[in-house]
Amino acid sequence: MKKGKGDITMTVQSSQGLASRLGYGLGRGVRFFLADENVVLRWTKRLVLFAAILFFSTVLFHWLAGAIMTMVSFGLILWAAVKGDASVLRSSSDSECWGGQDHNESLHQDHQEQAMWRDGPEGWGYYRVDDVRLDF
Repeated sequence: MKKGKGDITMTVQSSQGLASRLGYGLGRGVRFFLADENVVLRWTKRLVLFAAILFFSTVLFHWLAGAIMTMVSFGLILWAAVKGDASVLRSSSDSECWGGQDHNESLHQDHQEQAMWRDGPEGWGYYRVDDVRLDF
C-alpha cells in the first residue's frame, strides 16, 4: 500500500522499554531482599535494608524538623513584631546609656564634677575623681 500526502499513520503500540526495565529491576531488588533459601542470609539482608532505611529516614527527619523549627521561629518573630510594644525601644538620641532618665540626670550632674569613663577599683566604668563608680 502506498502512502500518499493525506495519509496519516499512527503507532498504536509505543515502546515500553523503560517501564519494563524499571519493573524488572524493582522485582529483582525485592526478590534479593525477601527471597533466599538460607534463612540467616535472608534475615541479614533484611536487617541491612532496614538499617539503610532507618539511616536515610533519620536524615530526612532531621531536615524536616529543622525546616519546621525555622518556619516556627520566623512565625514567632513576625508575631512578636506585630504584637510587640515598640514604645519600650529607645533610640540612642533619647538617652546616653541604658539606665533611663533619672540615671541620665545624675550623669549630667556628675559631668560637672569631672567624672569620666576609666578603669577603676571595680573594673571599667564611670568614676568620679574620688573613685566612686557612677554607672550602676
